Amino acid sequence: MQDLQNGVAVEERLETVVNEPAAEESAVSEKGKGPRHGKPQKKKPLWLRILGWTGVGIGGLVALVVIFFLLVFYTPIAPEWRDQYILMTYQTSNPWLCTWFFSQETIDRTFANNGAVDNNATQDTDLVNPDKEPEKVIEFSTSEKYPAEELYNDGEVQIVKFSGTTPKGKYTARLIQIKDPSRLMLGVTENLGVRGETVMSMCDRNDALCGINAGGFVDIGGVGNGGTPLGTVIKDGVTTVYTNETDHSIIGFNKDNVLVIGEFTEEEIAEQGIRDGMSWRSPVPLVINGEKTEFLGLAGGYDPRSAIGQRADGLVLLLVVDGTARRSVDGVNFAMMADIMAEFGAVNAANLDGGTSSVMALNGKTISNNRANPSIAYRGRAIATAWLVRRIGNELETDFYTPYNPPATTTTTTTTGGDTTSSSSVNETPSSSGTPQTPTTVAGESTE
Repeated sequence: MQDLQNGVAVEERLETVVNEPAAEESAVSEKGKGPRHGKPQKKKPLWLRILGWTGVGIGGLVALVVIFFLLVFYTPIAPEWRDQYILMTYQTSNPWLCTWFFSQETIDRTFANNGAVDNNATQDTDLVNPDKEPEKVIEFSTSEKYPAEELYNDGEVQIVKFSGTTPKGKYTARLIQIKDPSRLMLGVTENLGVRGETVMSMCDRNDALCGINAGGFVDIGGVGNGGTPLGTVIKDGVTTVYTNETDHSIIGFNKDNVLVIGEFTEEEIAEQGIRDGMSWRSPVPLVINGEKTEFLGLAGGYDPRSAIGQRADGLVLLLVVDGTARRSVDGVNFAMMADIMAEFGAVNAANLDGGTSSVMALNGKTISNNRANPSIAYRGRAIATAWLVRRIGNELETDFYTPYNPPATTTTTTTTGGDTTSSSSVNETPSSSGTPQTPTTVAGESTE
């Protein structure tokens, strides 16, 4: 009995040992079958796997961006980056890019720490005397600090170009100098209150040689048509008000062709005798009575900007500063704008609308390189107002982009006693009046 039991036990053990590989084989055969019905799992298509990998990659990138955003904007790591972002986005057509992430208290504090120091200076218009006397000679301004390349010069109007760098990037500036301030006029869109117009179009319609953008306009969500100006417009002494406020921020010229900058009631506008002017929020005076305004911190942030100024002898300065073609967020701040205007002799100067609105036109073409919005590059936005320079008949009609060809010269060679001497003379080009015209210059410029 014992032997039988032992034999059975031995047999069972052998059977167990023999059956173990079969169990493993069964487990292998079950591999690849679904957990519910034992069906074989199908391999995912390549496109679906690629889609999954892409989703994981995008998710990881978004997470990194969020972490970076939180570290930069909500920690003391990079306060200047946070301030630049707030200054750059809050006063644009899409302020939600700022208000979604920051409280109004933070926004107000940022502007207070990066704005102008209020010195309560009152403009003294008597410092400017634009009356042209026969013996009075007005020369165009130059600056050793901002060495410039001349692009246009007809003797009465000059345009120069210069570039530079800032702590945040690069910029390219173009400056128009107009000797006679009476040639300045405010261009107003043909359908004021309805639809805006480009500076090029305003120049063509008003027979203007050149011009730059002026005041701001209603542009909710960045889709405004530029037809409704912000604040007040004064054209040929007629004031049109687009605000409920009693005080109006004005940048304009009075009947004596003196640039006026300040806050005025409608009665004061009439008393000042302002013939052409516009509003741009609270005007930022860059230079007042020959003194540069003091700015704090980032001084409004780095952006494309426009400005207008005037020297003591009446010469007017129109400045447009762009960012670089590849990095449209570059530009300058208010302090740099003030420094440029002061360097070129401005006694009074004020900031105008900027960003994608900053543009300069000459002879029917946009000559600024602002690509903050690629869809309007070299064309400019439709806006409500612009500062234009009317033609007087001596302007160069040569296309701006055509390389300048110097006047033909006549060379006379004389031989005396074996010595050879040469003399050259320039053939003067007669103006429309038949008298020799002031030497003119037009330089070609690449738009790349």
